[in-house]
Amino acid sequence: MIKDFRSLFEEESTTEVISEVDSIQTRMKKRRAMRKNRAKIAFARKKAMKRKILDPKKLMKRAQKQARNKIASRILKGKNKAELGMGQKRALEKILDKKTKVISKLAKKMLKVVRQKEMNKGKKTLKDIAPGNTK
Repeated sequence: MIKDFRSLFEEESTTEVISEVDSIQTRMKKRRAMRKNRAKIAFARKKAMKRKILDPKKLMKRAQKQARNKIASRILKGKNKAELGMGQKRALEKILDKKTKVISKLAKKMLKVVRQKEMNKGKKTLKDIAPGNTK
């Protein structure tokens, strides 16, 4: 059974830490499922982006993800993660798993910025209100 975005998102948020790594076959299966449902996922993501999340756990999780991506980009030195092969991605994940303390420290620092972005999510800026701007 193929899951929709909401059930995948809820499942991800309920599971704390997944210790096992997906096999290549599992990754390929997920890839096919995501490609098949990409329109639904994109619509749900767009809808979810409009909602404000003020739950501290979710904000911290978001900050940790951003911190992890920031450190990954430092390690990759300008390369795009999407262009890496499976082996390179797996090696990168191993390196990032070793840097959990650094990631959590950076996440704590980034939490303030993440919360601020979340608070400003629905607000209109002066740019949006300008007379020449049409959306």
